[in-house]
Amino acid sequence: MNQSKEKSLCLQFYNYLCEKIGTEELVRLRQKYYLLHDFLLQKKNQIIINSGSKSEGLELEGSDTDLMFLQRDITVFENEAHCKNKKPNIFIMNTQDIKLGYTILKLSKSSFIHNGSHLFDFSDIYGKDIVLSNVKVKQWLKSTNKEYDCVHGPCITDKDYTRDLAFCLRCPTWIKQARKLRGKNRLWPCPSVVGNIEKCGTLCNPLNLNVYIFRTCQIAGNSRGHTGLNSFPNKDLYKNHKQRLPYIILGLNTDAAVGWLYLATYLFSLHHFSVSLKIVDYALSKCTPDKLYCLMDHLHYEQLDYTEQQALQYGCLDISCIYRRHVIKSVRFQEDAILPFDIIDELKNRHIFTNSSLPPVVYAHYLRFLCFHRLNDAENCRNSLQDIQLTIENEYFVCNYQKVSSYNLLAIAHLKIGIITK
Repeated sequence: MNQSKEKSLCLQFYNYLCEKIGTEELVRLRQKYYLLHDFLLQKKNQIIINSGSKSEGLELEGSDTDLMFLQRDITVFENEAHCKNKKPNIFIMNTQDIKLGYTILKLSKSSFIHNGSHLFDFSDIYGKDIVLSNVKVKQWLKSTNKEYDCVHGPCITDKDYTRDLAFCLRCPTWIKQARKLRGKNRLWPCPSVVGNIEKCGTLCNPLNLNVYIFRTCQIAGNSRGHTGLNSFPNKDLYKNHKQRLPYIILGLNTDAAVGWLYLATYLFSLHHFSVSLKIVDYALSKCTPDKLYCLMDHLHYEQLDYTEQQALQYGCLDISCIYRRHVIKSVRFQEDAILPFDIIDELKNRHIFTNSSLPPVVYAHYLRFLCFHRLNDAENCRNSLQDIQLTIENEYFVCNYQKVSSYNLLAIAHLKIGIITK
């Protein structure tokens, strides 16, 4: 595409955007309007903040109005270490054993709620802790905002579904999940992304005389090829992936190593063999002699060092964190689990995985073997077989009753590469 034609296409696209969402000056004016609107609605303990596309100045057809209801008299921290002063209405995040993207907000050990505070309207008791109730918060919002009478996910909305109101709290520090954003490049796309786009090539698909969609084409080994506009991934596979992955990631918190092995197994089933290998190697690095095998030993408070005991006492670490640092579990698969089967004939071995608990180190080396086998790395396949053999003989994280299933895995691996053991 020559420069003049490219310039003409860009101008057509710009004019189309101006027609649909307005000129740059109009967009800036809308943004200032919503900023002024938010400023005038501020109260002592509450702020209404416009968000979403409209607050960015984009008046798109069919878009709703998104409002954030910020409760200023409640503060959230990631852990107890940030709560240095005894102040009211301070809540601590608990993300252990919680689905990704969610948290339990419990009242800090050093905080309190004033008698008669409206905070009691949307608080609840969870175990021994006072926590914020998602259900009660939305009920309270609906009672104070009569025009919002429907629940829409985490928000409440009006009967026409044109305005969403979300209850929000402020965390004055960067939580762990967001710290990497502090150093994020403000320019997007960054130069490396632009380079990859130029290397792989771009595709311009005309939808009609005025609208063009520019698609970045990921070409494997050939920058001159292009992917079609309608070549989308299978929806069912994407849906299953979206449902399974959060729970697999959540499983990383169960112990020191086996959660990573489940993740590596899942990636193996998606044919990401090299990535699976790296995760298996990381899991093996956690299987050190100082760890406790849950089938053979028990973890006691006296086994923790002084720092861990203090962290546990003051709430900087909880039991699951301690467990993850010291304990390794066995590998167990359910009947409907994702198993490391790469061909249909291996289904006959399903009972070996689902009817017994597998030693973690033995299974890790078996998974390494499968990855190397799929990568056609014969030498490392043989090394993995030797590692399985040595692990069983040395009883490294292997119970006596697990030896049968361990030798079954070894036999499957030998048969897979044509070596029949007697």
